[in-house]
Amino acid sequence: VTTAYRNVLIEDDQGTHFRLVIRNAEGQLRWRCWNFEPDAGKQLNSYLASEGILRQ
Repeated sequence: VTTAYRNVLIEDDQGTHFRLVIRNAEGQLRWRCWNFEPDAGKQLNSYLASEGILRQ
């Protein structure tokens, strides 16, 4: 996901746990969650559809 989108980042990488973050074009936080949160992927897909900036 982080290689496909310019504004999706991995933050707080602790090896087994990390946080996925989506920021808007101005760098403001739009969404974040830990990789172990239940249903995180469902929320991620929703935010990618509306906020994701694909790499070209």
